Order: sequence, then structure tokens, then C-alpha cells
Amino acid sequence: MGRGPGTGGLPVDAFVALVEQEGVAIHAYLARRAPQSAEDLLARAWLEAFAARTTYDPGLGAPRVWLFGVARQRAAVAASPACTAPARACALRSTSATDLFH
Repeated sequence: MGRGPGTGGLPVDAFVALVEQEGVAIHAYLARRAPQSAEDLLARAWLEAFAARTTYDPGLGAPRVWLFGVARQRAAVAASPACTAPARACALRSTSATDLFH
């Protein structure tokens, strides 16, 4: 239950457990890279990861690595020179978490 099509994916309960286990570490990671927008970036990372959980492929890495990849992408967008808005709102634009391993 909670898996998408195909053989990969994270069931909802596994995703929730992963967020509970890694949430503090991922928040700390984002806070070091984007202190003013860490909470917003974390929220966006959770949304993207949840939406892409059915496409997660365990053959490409551990769930923790995948989740940190989503967070890293958010931080990279926030730090990019093109992202000049005071609140770094452009970091919240959509990026597909499924592209992180493809």
C-alpha cells in the first residue's frame, strides 16, 4: 500500500519514518547553506520528495541519500546568482525530485 507503479518507490509509512529520522539533520544542512530560508526550503523538499516517493529507485542509493539530494537541490537553487529575491522565493520554484537520480 502506498507504492506507485513499478518496483521502486517508498510506501507512505516508510517515507514518514524517513522524514522523522532525518528531519533534524536535513534542517541543519539547509540552515548552514541558507539560514534565512531553511524552513521554507525544508518544507519544499518534503513536498517534492513526497510527490516523487513512488519513483524512488532503491537500486540508485539509500533513501537518506535521495532525501538529502532533494534538499541539496533546494539549497543550490537558493544560492544561485539568478535567485536574487530577498526571501529567496525563487528557491521554491518547482524542481522534480525524480530528476535527482536520472
